[in-house]
Amino acid sequence: MVTHSKYIELDFVNTLIKPWTELFKFLLQPYSLDPQFSDPIVSARSLAISTSHTWDIYKNKTGIKVSDRELRESSQEAMRVKDLCNTIKHVKRHKGDSANIDTIYAQFIVDKNNRFCFLKNQIIYKHEQDGEFDLMEDIRKAIFYWADKMQINISGCEGWQSKKLKLNPASPAEVITLFYNSKVCIYQGSQCIKLCKVNTDGQLEATVHPNIKFQMIDINGRTPFKRDISGNYIS
Repeated sequence: MVTHSKYIELDFVNTLIKPWTELFKFLLQPYSLDPQFSDPIVSARSLAISTSHTWDIYKNKTGIKVSDRELRESSQEAMRVKDLCNTIKHVKRHKGDSANIDTIYAQFIVDKNNRFCFLKNQIIYKHEQDGEFDLMEDIRKAIFYWADKMQINISGCEGWQSKKLKLNPASPAEVITLFYNSKVCIYQGSQCIKLCKVNTDGQLEATVHPNIKFQMIDINGRTPFKRDISGNYIS
């Protein structure tokens, strides 16, 4: 039998930390993912709702209601995720505070030799007032905010010792290669790709490539097919 405070801690880890970690690990695999009809989009929506509902859990635990103004001042990420949750649930929102998942990019780093290094699949959402953001990064920061607010120590959870994420790009390749799996993407209507380079400050910035080669390979046993970035078949 666990105490009430221990139950809240375990529920926090099981509801937020574990799902975020599992989804992020999946996004680190080079799958081709349609912006609307792939499992990670559904999972991200559910995770955003669970994260936002921590507002209610905190209120029930402490009797203190965090106002939207206080939440925005303390954590813009947590406020944006809350707006996304409300938009998902109610579809239409007041002007200025609606937010929607926009797309999912397969993000590649272009190295000095113009080769492609897969980094991650990145879910982007748009907030009507604030602009575009990486949803997984915002949810992660919101989770840190609520953990601190509720005095829950998450430093013992794998990958949660620091707020900063460390990513290791895949080995460089001459061709952008993504893998299609109908079990995680029921329909592939489009594929978005984002190319980046590491600037002199060690930060990622958008870039272009003079000769993009792209292939999508079906992992379900059917004949692999290849297309270039414009959708034309290539050999």
